[in-house]
Amino acid sequence: MYRAKTMKIPDADDLFTVAGRMGKRISTRDQDAASLILELLPSIAPISPVLIVDDDTHAIEQAIKRQNSACQLVSWQRKVTASHAAQVWVPEQTFAVVFLRLPISRATFEMLLHATVSRLTPQGKVFIYGANDEGIKSTVKLLAQFFDQVETILIKKRCRVIEAISFKQIPLKTQLLDWQETLRLATPVGEQTVCSYPSLFAHGKLDPGTELLLTALPVNLEGNAHVLDFACGTGIIALALKKKFPTIALDLIDNDAMASVVAKINVPNAEIYLASNLNCVAHKKYDLIISNPPIHKGKEEDFSVLVDLIQKSTKLLQANGALLFVVQATVPVKRRLFEYFSRVELVKHNSQYAIWQCAQN
Repeated sequence: MYRAKTMKIPDADDLFTVAGRMGKRISTRDQDAASLILELLPSIAPISPVLIVDDDTHAIEQAIKRQNSACQLVSWQRKVTASHAAQVWVPEQTFAVVFLRLPISRATFEMLLHATVSRLTPQGKVFIYGANDEGIKSTVKLLAQFFDQVETILIKKRCRVIEAISFKQIPLKTQLLDWQETLRLATPVGEQTVCSYPSLFAHGKLDPGTELLLTALPVNLEGNAHVLDFACGTGIIALALKKKFPTIALDLIDNDAMASVVAKINVPNAEIYLASNLNCVAHKKYDLIISNPPIHKGKEEDFSVLVDLIQKSTKLLQANGALLFVVQATVPVKRRLFEYFSRVELVKHNSQYAIWQCAQN
């Protein structure tokens, strides 16, 4: 196991005790937004084939099947979950109707528009649905660049549905490679060149949590050490580790199909897993598991990925292995860590983020 420079964990005034925040939080945004589409389905009567993009609830797909069992439905999910697989790009066929769940990022939305509009039939329609606080109102101006007719057709439950028809035949970026960018990022371990896509986490910049984590990389690792980068994104953390320890073996996991593509480019000798949790490597053992895990789903806090990482890491670590991760400083993770690890150290923190190192004696 490596030795990192550590600092004393606060005892009297614990920085990470916010009652209840590590419990499961339930957001109804997805269900509320989808419910508006369900209300409209009888009047829309979608014509086959139909493309459904990022409907995590699967409610729209199920409702259309009940309404018209003969309707051809295609689902495009970019992130893998326990209930569905993921595809890196929109299927190669044309669609008469597209239902598109609004993403948080405007850059992601623009990319999805190019991808889906390029698959529309001449008379095709796109229905965009999402919550007001996700920015659904502001999408009208962007949609007007693509369509002659853009109309908000339902407002309810602090959500909206926008219908867009009559595509303007503007130039489109129709393939994934059209969106690939090569970026040079200044990092604490030197400049790194990475490939990325607009929809990926911290695209075009170095996330401040990742930046802090890169200042606390292991002092030493065995030459044959086996390292797992969980929620790897573009692979910037793994790339930094490989630069510092060229002979280590690396496994990378991410739930985003696009991330898995660029991670393979950025860290070519690594084993890449498209997965939402650690089950895919349950048969392996690691000297180090490192991560900047997501703690949000959309706009809501969601600690399920972090909790799963903590729980399952104990079974994946070598006897002298360690879990090293960064998380927002206000996340009350300390108590949860001591439930699974006998040794917990606050390696470094600032006003925004904290780095934790965990191991068994």
